[in-house]
Amino acid sequence: MLDLRNKVGEMYERQNGLRENLKPIERRLKALQEHIRQAEYYTQFKDIYKKYKQQNPKNQEDFIENNRAEITLYEASKKYLDAHFNGHSLPLKDWKSELAKLTAEQNVLYREYTLLRYETREVELIKRNVENILHENRSASISTQKRGMEL
Repeated sequence: MLDLRNKVGEMYERQNGLRENLKPIERRLKALQEHIRQAEYYTQFKDIYKKYKQQNPKNQEDFIENNRAEITLYEASKKYLDAHFNGHSLPLKDWKSELAKLTAEQNVLYREYTLLRYETREVELIKRNVENILHENRSASISTQKRGMEL
């Protein structure tokens, strides 16, 4: 019985270890996804923003009305990228390859974690069943002893 308890404890420790390994990967993935999203907005709407800036002041209002979403996304992405990368070049290709690598690693860890959770539940169920059987056996032997004393 002690071995079974130890096994369950080890399984929970492995689950916690896997969760701890997943946390930094998930944080980095979230950051990379945001960097990529902002860099793509920046490159996608850069030409529209240049056209907007080249308009004479009279036409700028009409141009901005027709392209408000694109200009707003460009300005927000520029602000984000300036704050995070301070004018340095954007390694979009490197980010995408790192994102793919980390996603694959995350998937492997998630599969391992999910399998371990399932196995832990099964071992926990076996442990509870063994405990119930032992408890029933103890109860039965105690009642047998009490009947023996009464005779």
